[in-house]
Amino acid sequence: MSSGLWHNRATVASTTLCTLLAIPYEPKVALCIAIGGLSAIFLTPDLDQPTLNRTENQLIKNSSLIMRIVGYIYVGFFSPYAYMFKHRSFWTHQPIIGTLGRLLYIALVLCIIRLAALPIDGLIYMWQNDLINWRYVIVGLIMLSINDTIHWIMDFIIQFK
Repeated sequence: MSSGLWHNRATVASTTLCTLLAIPYEPKVALCIAIGGLSAIFLTPDLDQPTLNRTENQLIKNSSLIMRIVGYIYVGFFSPYAYMFKHRSFWTHQPIIGTLGRLLYIALVLCIIRLAALPIDGLIYMWQNDLINWRYVIVGLIMLSINDTIHWIMDFIIQFK
């Protein structure tokens, strides 16, 4: 199975390539590709590991105090997800299904936070007043799915150490 280092290298490489190819056509789309693609480092299919994955480990152990705090919040946010699913299960690692599952988990947790009366009013305002350009959001999500597919290929088809 591939290590987190190889997954991150593949994510950066594929995102860089796709971003560079998109820049001449539409810079805003290229930016969405970059954001969506690089988010795969933090929204990795390996969030289903009950132990720290590479990103979590680096946030907590190799960072400034502020980044360690962010790292602990990040780990706390995704710990229930890690315990709900077996590592490398169909639901977390299958291309598109795993991506949608992680996004649904994030949406569910944010809805629970909203119900607990923590303010997410800015996002709701943007949603209600149609200030979000869904075309760009979809482009970013497609790039996230592409990187999840590369992750899956590296885990189950090609063996990188």
